[in-house]
Amino acid sequence: MDKAFTLTCARGTEEVLRDELEELGLRVDVEEGAPRVGALRVLGGLGDAYRALMWTRIASRILVPIAQFE
Repeated sequence: MDKAFTLTCARGTEEVLRDELEELGLRVDVEEGAPRVGALRVLGGLGDAYRALMWTRIASRILVPIAQFE
């Protein structure tokens, strides 16, 4: 099941991180009109999060939500 997780990076490296993630075959969630500074949102499963964790050189953290509630 696909979920969204967030990768954080240094300010100004978002475009480079996006290119790197696309080379890894990950789907970057691009929301129109909502630029993110220092972070990118990725759509994928837990395996995709592990792949990003293993191979990214630009992201500093991978944030995977474990629960969601009101």
